[in-house]
Parts: sequence; structure tokens; C-alpha cells
Amino acid sequence: QANTGNAVASAASIESTPLDCYSCLRAGGIAASLAHDHSQAERWFADAIRLGPDLPWAYVERGRARLDAGDTGGALSDAETATRLGPHFADALKLAGDARATQGHWSEAIRGYDSALAEAPAWVGLKQARAAALARVH
Repeated sequence: QANTGNAVASAASIESTPLDCYSCLRAGGIAASLAHDHSQAERWFADAIRLGPDLPWAYVERGRARLDAGDTGGALSDAETATRLGPHFADALKLAGDARATQGHWSEAIRGYDSALAEAPAWVGLKQARAAALARVH
């Protein structure tokens, strides 16, 4: 529902989910982020992280939401935490690349994308992000 732009229905659906469900809390954060409700997204993701502090997914999703909201430093911090927790998690490695690209640190972004590609070599969006960063270096 959130992906199709129906923020009201999405919020109603999420509010009825259990608060002891890691996936549900992450879904709440994603839905709030897609609705551009950054404070609610932070709350949902913080709750998910409290429930599963050693799991990398909520860190990556919160990092993506933070990057979308313009908080590059927060996104990079979340990417680093997620990478520490899941060193082969391509989503975390790509997020680090995306954050570096947003900062204009193109060579560092490419290194992040290369690390992610080592884990997910068929990821088309990742290849596109790397190509865009590479075009900025030359």
C-alpha cells in the first residue's frame, strides 16, 4: 500500500501489527519513510533495532530512509553498523556506496559498490549506481 502511494491505508494496516514483530516494525518504518514521515520512520526503525539489535536489516532500511531524508551521516553510520553485523550483506555495502556518492566521494562510492557487487553480482541497480559513480570520477 505504501509503495502505491496509499499512505493512509498503509498506516492503518501497520498500526494493527504486533509490536513484538521485527518484520512488522521494519514495515512500519518503510511505510512511514515512503510517506515522508521521517520522525515516525525513525521511531519504527528504532523499535525494530531494539527488538533485533544484532540483525542488519533495520539498520539498512533506516539508513536508506535517512539518506532519502538528507541525513547522509546517519545513513553512513547505519550502513557501517549493518556491514559490521552482516559483512556480506550487499544492501548494506550498497547503502554505504550511496551515502558516499551523495557526499560526492565518488572513488569511495565505487569501492562500496565493488564490495556489494562481490556479494550480489547480478544486481542491476547496483551496477547502474556504480556506472553513474564511475562517470563522475573520469
